[in-house]
Amino acid sequence: MLTHKEIVETLVWWKTPSTVDPIYLLQKIMNMGTWEMWLWAKREYTSEDFNKALDTARKGDFSLKSWHYWHLILGKKLTPLEDPASEPVNTTVSFSFET
Repeated sequence: MLTHKEIVETLVWWKTPSTVDPIYLLQKIMNMGTWEMWLWAKREYTSEDFNKALDTARKGDFSLKSWHYWHLILGKKLTPLEDPASEPVNTTVSFSFET
């Protein structure tokens, strides 16, 4: 069975287990975790925590597939505006190096 320390060292290796925000860790597990990590999270977190992880996610915290999966699993309505993987189209002027 995985431990908190092992999960942190795998998903949030740049932080120490004592400094990782629990919801941030849950977001990482929901996005990139293995089946064993999901089982660990189900034991350690409440359904409210899972909902909070989605509700407080920032752009880039979830892949498009994970975002849709967890909305389906948690019974949350998904709107196009909530798609964290969508990025605005870059409309900057292109540069030319020709003289």
